[in-house]
Formats: sequence, C-alpha cells, structure tokens
Amino acid sequence: MKRQTGRYIFEESSHDPYILGRYETIESTDSSFLDSLLGKGLPPKKAFNLKGGCYPSTITQDEKKYIQRIFRPLPYWREQTNKIIDKLKYSDNKNRTLIALHIRRGDSKNSGCYVPSSNVYLNWLDSIWHTLENPILYIASDEIYIVKKDFISFHPYSFSDFNSNDEKISFIIDFFIFTQSDIMVKVGSSFSDLAALCNEKCQVFYYTNLKSHTIEPCDGSLLMN
Repeated sequence: MKRQTGRYIFEESSHDPYILGRYETIESTDSSFLDSLLGKGLPPKKAFNLKGGCYPSTITQDEKKYIQRIFRPLPYWREQTNKIIDKLKYSDNKNRTLIALHIRRGDSKNSGCYVPSSNVYLNWLDSIWHTLENPILYIASDEIYIVKKDFISFHPYSFSDFNSNDEKISFIIDFFIFTQSDIMVKVGSSFSDLAALCNEKCQVFYYTNLKSHTIEPCDGSLLMN
C-alpha cells in the first residue's frame, strides 16, 4: 500500500483515500494526455502516475487562490513553521526581511541541469543586502551542509538550526518558509515554483538567469521561469 504524502501535510488532502496498488506511468509529453488538458479528449487513464511534470502556460488569480487554499498546511505544521518564522522574522525584537534561497545541487548536477555557483547568489546578496530592513537569510538545499559554508558572511539559517532531529521532514519546513518569505530566489523546479504560487507576501520573485549568471526578477505573475 502506498500512502499519499499530502494527506499528512495539507488540510485539503487529509481525507484523501489511500492509493492502492501501482498505476501506469504516463509521460507529460504524451499526446493523449496533452489533448485531455485542452478538452480535446479523455485522459489516457482514470488514474496514473505523471512523469516529467506539467506546467501551465497561464494561471489566473482565481486559480492561484485555489492553489493557495489546497496547499494550506494542517494545524500541526502551521504551529511548527510559525514558531520558526517567528524566530527568523522577529529575532532580537526586530522586524526582519526574510530572504529565502532555493539552491539545488546534487540532483541537478547528476541530471546535467544548469547549477549556478554560490558566487551568483553572493554577488546578488551583496548588491541588495544594505537596501533591506534588518535582512535575514534562510537557505534550502539538497546539499545544505556544503552550501551553507559559502554564505557564512551572511550568517544564514537552515532547517538544521531549529532543533529538529528528523531531517526527513526538512522539505516540509523549507516549503512553508518559502511561502512566508519576503524575498525568494527560486530554481526551475516544481518545489519552489509551487511555494512561490502559495506565497502571498513577496512582491517580486527572483530566479537565476543561466545566460547571464545573474539573479533577476521573474517576469509576469505566473512566477514560473
């Protein structure tokens, strides 16, 4: 029996039935699947695993609000993350500007994807740090113990700073901190794209430009680059 992770994280999924057995895997580029998204036919299967991800070309404000509703955390996770958010944003009795970076290393390098060096982020932080009110830095990464050393001059925080012994849930804390950050730099992944869509505080989201090796604002309200 397989269990849906979302049942234990999000309110809207907490009553979903368990997934039984194994479903056929269908590529996101499958023509019948793409036709079904456009209303030109039925989905290839009633239930299936989707491989490769599926990003919409546009997202309306109503759809964005719907996404934010269905990814509302369960009370337990709200309590856990709110404690951390309070420590980050209101430490030393200061109202801090929370900057969250999503830095992928291991899986991106192994798959041959563009992996920005730490200097790309450091140069950007140097350029904006003095313009922000009481900035504080949070980093999420699949190689956090290696990456964090590069940012020591900014005194970064990560999941490991908040007295939890279970690193298996680090992605949950990372995700919800992203949704509460004031400034967010994301990568081309569904993880940080979805967190950006759930974030109601950021005025501008940033991404790493693989051509110029710089951090730049995301273009448009879709928040997917």
